[in-house]
Amino acid sequence: MKIKSFLKECREKDVVKKISIYAVSSWLLIQVVAVMWEPLGLPAKTVTFLILLLLIGFPIYIFAIWRFQIEPIHKQQQIEAGTQALPNGKDYLTPFQKIYYSILAVISVLVILISLVIIKNNFIEEVPALEIKEGNKIGVLQFGNNTGNSSYDIVGKMAADWIVHGITEKNIAQVVSPEIVSDYTNILKASISPQRSENVLQDYFQPAKIINGNYYLKNGKLLFQCSVTDGKMDKTLITLESVECSSDSPLDCIEAIKQRILGYLITEDQDPYNLEQIPPNFEAYQYLLTAKNESVSEEEYLELLNKAIAADKNYFEPKVLRVAYYFNQGVATSDKEAFKKSDSLLKNIGTISANNKRQANILNGYRSLLQGANDRVYSYFKKEYDVAPFDMKTNASFMVIALQYVYRPEEVDSIFNEVNMQTADLNNCEDCIDRLYIKALSDLELGRYKEVINFIEPLADDKNFEMLKTPLLDAYIRIGDFNKVDALLDNVSDSQNEMKTNFRVGKECLLVGNRERANVYFDKVLDFPLRDEVVKYRARAYYYKEDYLAAEPLLEKNNEATPNNEENIALLSITYQKNRKTEQAAQLISKLDSLRSTYQYGTIDYQLARYSASLGKKPETINYLLKAVSSGYLYGPSEYQNDPHFKNFLDASDFDKILTYWH
Repeated sequence: MKIKSFLKECREKDVVKKISIYAVSSWLLIQVVAVMWEPLGLPAKTVTFLILLLLIGFPIYIFAIWRFQIEPIHKQQQIEAGTQALPNGKDYLTPFQKIYYSILAVISVLVILISLVIIKNNFIEEVPALEIKEGNKIGVLQFGNNTGNSSYDIVGKMAADWIVHGITEKNIAQVVSPEIVSDYTNILKASISPQRSENVLQDYFQPAKIINGNYYLKNGKLLFQCSVTDGKMDKTLITLESVECSSDSPLDCIEAIKQRILGYLITEDQDPYNLEQIPPNFEAYQYLLTAKNESVSEEEYLELLNKAIAADKNYFEPKVLRVAYYFNQGVATSDKEAFKKSDSLLKNIGTISANNKRQANILNGYRSLLQGANDRVYSYFKKEYDVAPFDMKTNASFMVIALQYVYRPEEVDSIFNEVNMQTADLNNCEDCIDRLYIKALSDLELGRYKEVINFIEPLADDKNFEMLKTPLLDAYIRIGDFNKVDALLDNVSDSQNEMKTNFRVGKECLLVGNRERANVYFDKVLDFPLRDEVVKYRARAYYYKEDYLAAEPLLEKNNEATPNNEENIALLSITYQKNRKTEQAAQLISKLDSLRSTYQYGTIDYQLARYSASLGKKPETINYLLKAVSSGYLYGPSEYQNDPHFKNFLDASDFDKILTYWH
């Protein structure tokens, strides 16, 4: 029997008509339940159950059509034709029946496969749980825009942000914000099935309560509605009274909604605290939101912060972000003017928010940074970290503070483990790379070389993760695997990077006492064609090879180009000493000491410690290092115990005082 004849007979027997009725009825039923499950108080997976039921029912329905409609007709036809049974007693199958059963079998198999996928994704497959501290967590979802006007999309984010600020300032609970949920949704690997933000919030963070809401336009006004549900979103704990405000002033509604939510979450009748003293100007908020977009350049970022401040002179957050911007510029470039600018901006906002506890904590943290008081830096920023330990940027920043500001590498593990990195897509998560880098540096300090190799080695061939090669090379050197060191160096991305990396590897070899190997890598630096940018590394390569006669003219050239650079002065003065030019060395050291000013953070004392170490003066060396660390000089990956100048002092009991100074 041909397919064309089969389809014709199906139409004649109303099979196609009945299947169409099933399909249309199922579709309509799904649409109705999708809209009505929540008002009816049904479970969130009601629609999923219905789809499964209708899928499974489809082949059963097709079989029922045969069993109760077509089969009686076929049997009658067989009786009349005398072909009801074969000689062996089995029923005779007509050509139509064979094709019908074949199609039914194919449909049944497809339905089973689709059903298994649905069951696996919704009822069996679990997203790996994050190791988040137990406690009362509250999830806040971005409010839904039901105005029909996309220009109001930003209002939903504003509402969520404002509520988050209120809850965290009042210390009611840890808050999982929409940004955190978005970060985790975006970095999930493709191997995990796509999920809505509600699923990520529930499965990863398991909050006790979830706040969600919507807003509408009604007669030219905005109408806000909000409810608080339990952590599974299957029970509404309270539906708050709706609020109205002018469509031009959505923050009036947002502030009113926030007040009502806090009134529900707390029992005390007090004015709620939040990050801002008063709601920011709508335009200022838009500028700040744009500035936080990772795609903007540094210049655009600063310009947008300035625009936000200009639009609202009382807006706290862009002001403190601008302080942080200039401070970070100073750290990256050793630019004292950047530190001075940061300090000046901080003083301008220092008295605005004296009564706001969270603002006061943030301001005190930056004051401590600018004063080089690293113990207080740790204390203040730990309070911020405790509010949101699983926020990527906060988590990464506190890892840096624990390792490089107060030298507590043993604490980095617990901070790092707040966020599960097993499902992270590193290509879409810059903060993840920063966290891996700091984790690797802390493991090196703790002697966990194999652990560094195990989690970074699989990433070594990816050009996007160049910064991770530095701790990986250090780990290889510490265990003496120079074959892998050389293989990794052959894979460095560009010549400039290759020169810097060879230089660093040479210094690392000096730390482990392998001068012969160190000279091999310093010689590679010397092989690069001499250009302006190469002079610095060539001079230092000769210096660390202890070829001071060759280093001297190049270091002098560097010193002429940047006459007030503390490191250039120190290395040149040491070189003069080694070349027995003691008078020139003394003059440079005197000049170095005269450069003391604000925002030095122990740099001069650290360089004087290097000079003293080169002369073998242990008491002076330790004394200068203690002065440096007490002034805020950081425990970087090439400083203190990681600096070849101090290799012969590491076993001294006094050296431990430097590493534990802030403990």
